[in-house]
Amino acid sequence: YEYQPFIPHDSIFKFYHQFLNICNKYNFRSFLTSFKIIKKQNDNILLNHTLDGFTLTFDFPKYPKEYTKQKNFFLEMNDMLIKLNGKLYLGKTPILNKNQFYEMYPKLHDFVNLKKKLDSGDIIQSSMFRRICELYGERYEENNYYNY
Repeated sequence: YEYQPFIPHDSIFKFYHQFLNICNKYNFRSFLTSFKIIKKQNDNILLNHTLDGFTLTFDFPKYPKEYTKQKNFFLEMNDMLIKLNGKLYLGKTPILNKNQFYEMYPKLHDFVNLKKKLDSGDIIQSSMFRRICELYGERYEENNYYNY
């Protein structure tokens, strides 16, 4: 799994401390990590993930026999990130639920409404978008490891 949070400048130390605590709690370790300074883009993008701060990329091995534990690990990481006003890069999001998505991306409602207006036939879509937004009643089985 790749996990890439975006953390505001003033929250980086708190994030890293809490990140280590959560990793220790679940006994998961990243085998590859990158760290970058980022600057918020002043683009008028509805699902903009950039902010003034830092982004880190973590690579965690998948453990199919520990699916529930890994799922809870990522959900707890997401909740911590939300409390610090951070966001996840959606292209590298192993597990994210609908509530967390809306918390991180408050303009998601505007995006969904615009999509309905411009793409009423739902030609443009992805399984991630359908799953996270719970569109069309689509929900994946909890035990299907590769749906996340």
